[in-house]
Amino acid sequence: MKTFSTFLLVLCVGAAIAFAAEQPSDSTMQRIQNFAQELVKQDLFSGNILIAEQENIIYQRSFGYADWEKKTPLSADTKFNIGSLTKDFTQVVILQLVQEGKLALTDPVGKHLSDFPDDIAKKVTIEHLLTMRSGMGDYLMYPDFKPERDTTVSQILQIIRTKPLFFKPGSEQRYSNSGYVVLGAIIEKITRSIYADNIVNRIFKPLGMNNSTFFSAGMGAQNTAMGTMFSLNGDKYNERQISRTFHPSPAGGVYSTVGDLLLFSRSLLNDERLLQPSSKMLFYGRYSATPPTANWNELRSKVRRAAAGGLPGWNSIVIELGNLNYTIIVCANVNDEFQAAEEVGTRISGILQNKPVPQMPLPVPMAMYKYIKEQGIQKFVADYKTVLRENDFEVPGPGFFNRFGYALLQKEKKSEWALEIFKLNTTLFPKNSNLFDSLGEGYMALGDTKNAIAQLEKAVQLDSRNENAKRKLEELKKK
Repeated sequence: MKTFSTFLLVLCVGAAIAFAAEQPSDSTMQRIQNFAQELVKQDLFSGNILIAEQENIIYQRSFGYADWEKKTPLSADTKFNIGSLTKDFTQVVILQLVQEGKLALTDPVGKHLSDFPDDIAKKVTIEHLLTMRSGMGDYLMYPDFKPERDTTVSQILQIIRTKPLFFKPGSEQRYSNSGYVVLGAIIEKITRSIYADNIVNRIFKPLGMNNSTFFSAGMGAQNTAMGTMFSLNGDKYNERQISRTFHPSPAGGVYSTVGDLLLFSRSLLNDERLLQPSSKMLFYGRYSATPPTANWNELRSKVRRAAAGGLPGWNSIVIELGNLNYTIIVCANVNDEFQAAEEVGTRISGILQNKPVPQMPLPVPMAMYKYIKEQGIQKFVADYKTVLRENDFEVPGPGFFNRFGYALLQKEKKSEWALEIFKLNTTLFPKNSNLFDSLGEGYMALGDTKNAIAQLEKAVQLDSRNENAKRKLEELKKK
């Protein structure tokens, strides 16, 4: 859980909807219009875009559908899962508690929460948690985290308490969803109110963010988009795995709109309903002990900030160009190894700053699939680093090729190609049990029982807790 009242005009191409009071006439805005036309042609984006200059919305438009399978149209008030942009709300409430004298950034975790080991309770501070320097990891990656079961801050905290630190607090920086759940727990402890109620009462209601909500799996929410994934051929389908079990937390997952996010950004930049100037200095100065300027007014004119959030099916970004008085907000309901909102937002930012803007890239899995169809699977395996580099993508972690392999296996029915991808992944990460489990499935799909058993046994050897591999082994050995 990572890191935009007008008139309505329906366009016939690409299910795009424009919400613009008038067509911009200057060259910069014409470049944005041209960019929008390219988005429609490429059909790689689905979501809402908003651009504001000071207090005025100068561009607002929707692309695609809220639900691609049902062809439900988007509207200006469609709600999107904003992922880790929720962390900004967590930071604001923490700073409000500082303003109220109820905590200090130097407070250790143990001052407010019990049952942590001493290396966390005494050495991890509020500031470490805010700046990702606590040494904590990501609860979403822990095997004992069950999203359908662990739905509250206190339930997630019980899991986080048992995990060791990755490094000495303050010595390094590493993205941590766990750290923000701990911040949420501190908020709950100090206020004696659940995290969601704090966000609603301290941020949403004061700003009139009436379209922002804590929406969990199984709940009904009006005018909410569906997270969307790309097939390797470019077809779009609803994301279902996460949507069946998803619950928001202080680390991410609130649903909001481009309009509500603009209200939040405007308040942070222009008024004191949420934060006093001294707190804004901390927020925009990234909690530096020595702020770069002596006062908020000076820093306000220099703000250049981008915050984004994403998860499968979703991606959002807020870009604030204080020096130019522009705010860009993009919420996308499509994301599959492709940060669509971030790609669009950064290009619009470049246009507003009169920079050259490259064409939107293909999502990397689609680019790889195209390469394999044209050049063959063996050439891809030999040249994968070059292919990724040409698509501005670094050599990924183990999950990337694993997901790609399953997409080939299950959706595209390319078992031979999937097997080669699973093989490649085990050579890249030879100690990862799950990848040998996947390789076993690849052999099973081709009817090669002998090799399937060998790979599944390797998976169990690497991790005796791999119950999936054990179950498959039992099934194969009974045949």
